Amino acid sequence: MGNKQIRLGIVGFGRIVELLHLPVLKKNPLFEIQGVFDITNERRKLATKLGFEVYESLENILKSDIDVLLITTTPESHFEIAKQAIDMNKHVLIEKPVTITYKEAIELETLGARNNRLIAVFHNRRFDTDYILINKYIREKILGRLFYVNRYYHAKESGVSFGVKSFYPQWRNLKKFGGGALLDWGVHLIDQLLSLRLGSPKYLQSEMFCLGGENNEAENYVRASLNLDTGILLNFEVNFSSNSEMPLWLVGGENGTIVIYSNYAKIFLSTEKETRLEYFSPLLKSGIERIYQSFAESFFYNKPLAVPYSEVLETMNIINMIQENSNVHKISLLEE
Repeated sequence: MGNKQIRLGIVGFGRIVELLHLPVLKKNPLFEIQGVFDITNERRKLATKLGFEVYESLENILKSDIDVLLITTTPESHFEIAKQAIDMNKHVLIEKPVTITYKEAIELETLGARNNRLIAVFHNRRFDTDYILINKYIREKILGRLFYVNRYYHAKESGVSFGVKSFYPQWRNLKKFGGGALLDWGVHLIDQLLSLRLGSPKYLQSEMFCLGGENNEAENYVRASLNLDTGILLNFEVNFSSNSEMPLWLVGGENGTIVIYSNYAKIFLSTEKETRLEYFSPLLKSGIERIYQSFAESFFYNKPLAVPYSEVLETMNIINMIQENSNVHKISLLEE
């Protein structure tokens, strides 16, 4: 490989780049950050302070000699930015969701294939420790015939407090920016459930709600059930109005039940008198590292991406069906 490096440009220099992407990129010698573009003056100043070249427009960074553009802007802008990048013969790395509609995701695939450009998407939660563990238990068949797999994500708010103040943190609650529970954590949970490869979806039931809806335009609660052709039921729930600890996974079968929390698993088997308790260490950046490494291997050696785009489309197809079949119900708390 010699001294080959992938010249990477970044558009959208937000907190997720600062806290998650930069630490990973700095440790990977296959990437060189060539420059940054952000629409806010404050974030451009931060990029300059950190030693990166700053571009004044998207057009300028795309005209530079970068090989790939990392897109970490608000979701509604992903498609147009990626389209411009691919038209300029740049590969793209895109934070989830790849786009906000299935139609856009399909169009992006066509454009990438036409221009022979790589499209890698950060469905990185499929490499989380809890997912790897539940996948292992399922493959070992310790529950016998599976009945259901439930996946939960609960948080006390939508992540507005995580956003940079210089832009508009409230974007996560607005549909025009691609906000809402479905396109945020819903993407990760659907991707994880489909990645278990337990069968093909036959039926879908879903609901979306805007709890305490006076401050939110987009849904902050979504739940869906997928009936598979194997008879297994997949369920997921995202709730951005919960202060309680919920399990990440609840999986049931003919021989018992497995419950997984953030750092431990409880295994209840009908064949064992004692509940089995297993601890594990969450690895926050492992999935991001895996996606960057696989992109480099695909770029240099034409190896498969860690998250094939065909699987990104599978997730977006389910997203599309939920969007079409679920009305957002606004619920305001009654005053006493």
